[in-house]
Amino acid sequence: MRTLELNEDNDFDGKYGFVFDHTFITNPIESICGRFDANPEEYGFTIFDTGWDCIAHSQEFLLDGKKVLMLISDDNNLVTSKSTYAQVAICNPELIDDDFQASIIDQYVIPR
Repeated sequence: MRTLELNEDNDFDGKYGFVFDHTFITNPIESICGRFDANPEEYGFTIFDTGWDCIAHSQEFLLDGKKVLMLISDDNNLVTSKSTYAQVAICNPELIDDDFQASIIDQYVIPR
């Protein structure tokens, strides 16, 4: 399982990042070089239905030794090539089925 880390250089990209293919990724809706659109599935994300009227890309990570779920969506839908931003939520996977809002540890927006 990959480790999610706080992005210390948080000027333009996401608040958290992870290593993929030897590169620290902070914006999984852009290519590694940052010049092209990317589908989060290219970074190992899968499609997840929260059950709360939201479909998102998701992937489990370890954050400070605890399992978390990173969800990426365009409002309540999957990010597409037409999306200009994405909402990112870091959630406690143990709480997500019972109360989605209560499961959210942190959330932020990433631009494309």
